[in-house]
Amino acid sequence: MDVSHVIVAVVALGIGVVIGQNRKRKDADSIFGSVQPPQQSGKSEQGKGDMSAGMRLFASIFLSGWLIAWTAGILMAFSTFASAGGGASLFVFGWLIAAIAGWFWAVYTLWKLVTGRPVKLRGWN
Repeated sequence: MDVSHVIVAVVALGIGVVIGQNRKRKDADSIFGSVQPPQQSGKSEQGKGDMSAGMRLFASIFLSGWLIAWTAGILMAFSTFASAGGGASLFVFGWLIAAIAGWFWAVYTLWKLVTGRPVKLRGWN
């Protein structure tokens, strides 16, 4: 791992922390939640699966970069599998199936992020 990977990781972590601190939670006093139930108000509240615009933008950019790298990994694994002929390993075949299924799930999630549809994330709702 060279220095560029560390720099990218630190920048991504910093962006995530800033977005997380700016996110307003209507049902929590702290990051771990509130002991008291949320107060009902007359204003319309975001649904359980709604995300802020900043979080949606960050997730879209991150997922786009992830998809580009994952596509390159799938193509490299496929070329290895194809060049091995009949001697390709069962692991690579299984990994390719799982990787392609994950790729389609990520594309679907990115589509939902870009079009404004609700995205259910564990731990955020």
